[in-house]
Amino acid sequence: MNDDAASNSTPPVMITNFVRPEIAPKCFGTDIDGTFLADDPEMYQRNLDAFAWAIKNGIDIFFCTGRGYDDAMRVLPPGLAEKLGFTGYPGVYYNGAAVYGRNGEVLTEALFRKDVLKHIMDRILEAKHERFQDMEGVEFIAKRALNDLTDLTPMGITKGSGIASVLEHLGRTPDQCAYMGDAANDIEAMHLVRHSFAVANATQAVKDAAKYTVHQTNENAAFRTVMEALYDVNQN
Repeated sequence: MNDDAASNSTPPVMITNFVRPEIAPKCFGTDIDGTFLADDPEMYQRNLDAFAWAIKNGIDIFFCTGRGYDDAMRVLPPGLAEKLGFTGYPGVYYNGAAVYGRNGEVLTEALFRKDVLKHIMDRILEAKHERFQDMEGVEFIAKRALNDLTDLTPMGITKGSGIASVLEHLGRTPDQCAYMGDAANDIEAMHLVRHSFAVANATQAVKDAAKYTVHQTNENAAFRTVMEALYDVNQN
């Protein structure tokens, strides 16, 4: 995609304080749950069409998710990835603990030491609670990924660190990247890139971290809204 692919005119989209950049982002990272996914088939198809447009037009679009690779790829309808030539690479998975390059090469693989894992499991068993409790120490951080799920990742490992690895691999800078998300595990990514978008259903902390807030929720094809705002999705 050429640098002049994005025009200076801003389409009538519902994004707070949005001004279309003179040069469209070369890279676009998206969270999946609560951001890219939509339960309504029609709304989700709008997102998928925009996703396909980005791939066909040379945008380095990638997943940045708490899911693992295989689980993330299952959100796409059967056969679509093959049709588009989308491999899921590059990609940021497990909240930055597994990061892959364009050809599937491992850029980051962050693992807990066995003694740290034992400490975590001992505390969970001692507490006898269904949910994790606060734990002292500096070896890991806990982040709320979904309403009923808390992820633990090694210190320093975030979606932001994962995107930084992907951008270095691609020879891109944070100024050339856009990102959108909804939850606390998206905040570091929001801080890293130049063009950050929070969906309407995002937490207030995420909206505060993002440069822009979309008026639509994930269930109203917010992903499509952002793509139309940044690129000429409707023109071909």
